[in-house]
Amino acid sequence: MSELHVVVAGWTFGTGPSGATRRQVELLRALPPHLRRGERVTVLVEDPVLGPPRPYPEVPFPVLPFRAPHLPTWRRVLAERRRLAKTLRELRADVLDLGTLPVHAHLPCPVVLTIHDLREDHPDFARRAGWFQRRVLARALGRARRVVVPSRFTADALGRAFPGRTPPVDVVPNGVDAAFLERRPEPAEAPYFLHVGHLEPRKNLEFLVEAHAALTGPAEGTQLVLVGQDLGGGASIRARVDALGTAGRVRFVGTIDDAQLLDLYAGARAVVVPSRYEGFGLPAVEGLAVGVPTIVSSAGALPEVAGGRATILPPDDQRAWTDALGAACSAAPQPSDVDARKRAAERFSWDRAAAALVESWRAAAAGATRSL
Repeated sequence: MSELHVVVAGWTFGTGPSGATRRQVELLRALPPHLRRGERVTVLVEDPVLGPPRPYPEVPFPVLPFRAPHLPTWRRVLAERRRLAKTLRELRADVLDLGTLPVHAHLPCPVVLTIHDLREDHPDFARRAGWFQRRVLARALGRARRVVVPSRFTADALGRAFPGRTPPVDVVPNGVDAAFLERRPEPAEAPYFLHVGHLEPRKNLEFLVEAHAALTGPAEGTQLVLVGQDLGGGASIRARVDALGTAGRVRFVGTIDDAQLLDLYAGARAVVVPSRYEGFGLPAVEGLAVGVPTIVSSAGALPEVAGGRATILPPDDQRAWTDALGAACSAAPQPSDVDARKRAAERFSWDRAAAALVESWRAAAAGATRSL
């Protein structure tokens, strides 16, 4: 009987919807069939110092509070430095699954570090001084036993940024929920385009509202629905909408539950992902899984995950995006793309992703140095 205790740092649990949180929760839910006898998982979650406990997503493993706020970052880092090693020793952890930086020195077990993207290394979207973030990441790579990334694009970017300095890198793609594959398109009577993602600069949403505003003819009245939390880009996007005079045609719906989101996917004339940088791009896969026409930019990992089933356009060619939006709106609703749905089901399964993640954990615990 193999013994393996993996402690998962679920710092973003209960902090609201995000791609990283969704990935972590869905992977945990898909894990049980892939665990052998003697293998177990414990999830550490943020325990707010002030205020009531957060409602955490349901997962099939013990969830233990760890007194560390997710934000501000400096307080989380300080709490990790003070308490994480002690907690891991008390839990007799064999592996720490970590999705945030930094990786602290002198932890009592190997670390499997998830890196979703290298946006901090991108000059347009760095959230901190580039040199500082690069230094933190370089140290993390030196301390991690293995690294998990969601796409080959991110793996290659990591190799270019830190040649010869990374531990083994395992590509574990995101999955798509079965509900998306079971749903069929149901175009709404009032047509709309759908964007799902945080309101932040790398999502290229000011560009999108400009391309949308340039629609003419029958497509001119088509709404643009923006689903997502405001992470600093909302004010500038709204200001651009007001300047374009399209406030009545753009809907900001914030965060919504999964059932509402699935309904919005099914009713859309097109799912649009114009990002200038993505380490994966789950909304593109979800649009294809439902069978809705999907338009993505040629940046980041989006062409990789779309696999030739989406319309792929440069992220700075407004005319091309306006034309594609107009074509999607004016075309008669089409039957769902069976090939695209099949590909989404085969390539982007949470079950397959969970199986790959467990293998990364086992390899880290065994001290393996070969990429899976």
